[in-house]
Amino acid sequence: MKTLIVFGSSLLCFGLLATSAHAYHGIHQEKYAAADALFWEYDPEGAPAVYDLGLRLRAGALFNDFLGLEGHLAVGGADDEGRTKGDLDYLAGAYGKVMLPIDRSLHLYALLGVSMLDGNFSPGDDNAVDLSGGFGAELGIAPNLAINADYMRYTDTSDAVFDAISVGVVYHFR
Repeated sequence: MKTLIVFGSSLLCFGLLATSAHAYHGIHQEKYAAADALFWEYDPEGAPAVYDLGLRLRAGALFNDFLGLEGHLAVGGADDEGRTKGDLDYLAGAYGKVMLPIDRSLHLYALLGVSMLDGNFSPGDDNAVDLSGGFGAELGIAPNLAINADYMRYTDTSDAVFDAISVGVVYHFR
């Protein structure tokens, strides 16, 4: 998981250095859609963690520069590490989004909501509904296009924890 955090952070930092600033948020309302690479990790209590790569689709609406709503749908990835097994069928969630605009192109954000996870995980729950949260950053690279990176804790039950780091592209409709 540490390698994934370093990878996501490095990609975001290189993006900050390599792109020029573009404004893409305004006072007006707007909708957006995104596609992300989802680097997930399933860590059961008392067994080795498993991890793999999946695809996450997101869609949301921004009410202003500070508040919005967002939905996630993720699929894919399977790993088998001895007595630990992880196979993600799907992950779905709905979240409130709070943003902190740093400048016209860089926004930090936090998400809080509910996620539903379904898959074949051993040991642990095969499906879970839990309170979820995370944080991330979005950088505008063109008037309607941005790149993003975020960390989410989707489930944290007594049996296991399901975390993910995502890196992707966001399109803002105007």
